[in-house]
Formats: sequence, structure tokens, C-alpha cells
Amino acid sequence: MNHLTVTLRPDATKTRLLATWMGDDCLRAVLPSHPSHPRAPTALLEALASWLGQPAHAAIAVDGRAPASFVENLWDGGLLPGDTALVRVSVVPTHRPRRLRGPGDMRALYAVHGRRA
Repeated sequence: MNHLTVTLRPDATKTRLLATWMGDDCLRAVLPSHPSHPRAPTALLEALASWLGQPAHAAIAVDGRAPASFVENLWDGGLLPGDTALVRVSVVPTHRPRRLRGPGDMRALYAVHGRRA
């Protein structure tokens, strides 16, 4: 857990960003859905990685209802950028984790694992 993880979730009007480092939140932001420059998202991710001295693992979170254009807007309609020396980008589906039903209240255990019940 000694690495920087950045999750971007674009939608029609905004892009939400959550960065975690060593398992703790280090940056939360709500940005416009369409950056002014096509390199801005990569530059932002590289700047975070440089600040912390750690490569960034960036995940673009999408769900089945989100059009591909939301992700394309981040890079001005282009393809996702290739990995750089500081940033690895991947698109990941969002989902609610499946929880088993059974005896006992497991919220405290989920909290230890950093997950919501």
C-alpha cells in the first residue's frame, strides 16, 4: 500500500478525483468534465506522482450506463494516453461488492479492510 492510487470518475458535467497514498486519502477534487488541454489529466497525475515521489496508478472508473464519451472528454476526444514513467492508466468498471449474508455484524471488520459495509 505504499503507492499512489488515483481514481477518476467522469460524468456529463464533472470529473471526480480521489487520490490515496499509503492507504490514506491525500487529495479529493471535483473538476470540470472537459479539461481545457488534452494533456491536462496526464500532467495532473504526473505532478501528483512527482510530489510524492511515487509512480501513480490511475484508474478511470466507468459503469455500464456511462457513455464512452465521458472518458474521451478527459483527453479531448482522443484515446487514453499510454503509460508514462510516472503514471499507469487503466479503465476499470465500477461495481458494488457482493456481500455474503450470514450471522453477525461485519461492519467493524469491513472498516479494518478499508471498505464500506
